[in-house]
Amino acid sequence: MKQGFKLYLTVWMAALALFNTIAFVSVSAIGNGEFTTSFWIGYSLITACMLGNPICARLAFKAPDAKRTFYKLSLVQSSYVGLIVSFLSGALCMLIPDFPYYISIIICAIALFLNILSVTGASGAVSEIERIDKKIATRTSFIRELTLSVDNLIQLSPSEEISALCRPVYEKARYSDPMSSEALSEIEASISEALAEMADAVKRGDTEKVKTSAKALAVYLDSRSKRCKSLK
Repeated sequence: MKQGFKLYLTVWMAALALFNTIAFVSVSAIGNGEFTTSFWIGYSLITACMLGNPICARLAFKAPDAKRTFYKLSLVQSSYVGLIVSFLSGALCMLIPDFPYYISIIICAIALFLNILSVTGASGAVSEIERIDKKIATRTSFIRELTLSVDNLIQLSPSEEISALCRPVYEKARYSDPMSSEALSEIEASISEALAEMADAVKRGDTEKVKTSAKALAVYLDSRSKRCKSLK
């Protein structure tokens, strides 16, 4: 990601240099070399927005995983939209020699406000999505951890018979409703207790105890599934 951002920044700085070249050459040709107050107002707006875009890009590129990078690309997209609006507004002020400076201030202030509003809104949306993702991950952790634990017991089983007793529990856990809630806390506590008993039995190679614990887990998982349906 760091290398990608460095390349992005290099290209963007080149674009900024190109903008400066075109801006000053154009005004020299159109405005007879006169750099008015309106020119500097428009120029400042465009430059500020062009410098702000890499900041949004940096936030996207430094995301810890591809999923979050995808979410934060909306920041870059919003900054592009704001840049286009700012560029059109700023160019209007820069290229018209007799453009009143007070109108330039109003136009550029509105464009800057819309740009900030767009980026802030996108940032808020990303934060809300990440908050929801985190909440969902927390609420699905019980079944994910249960499935992983039973799978580990299958791999560590001292005999094929014990492994075969664990597999139905694994399948039930794997296809269980992943969402947890406070209403399921009691049954999930029973599941955790039965899982601990089965893990101990697997470790000791106690086939009968594994069989008993596996049956209990199957009953608890079925009960949890029914409870999940009743809560929807």
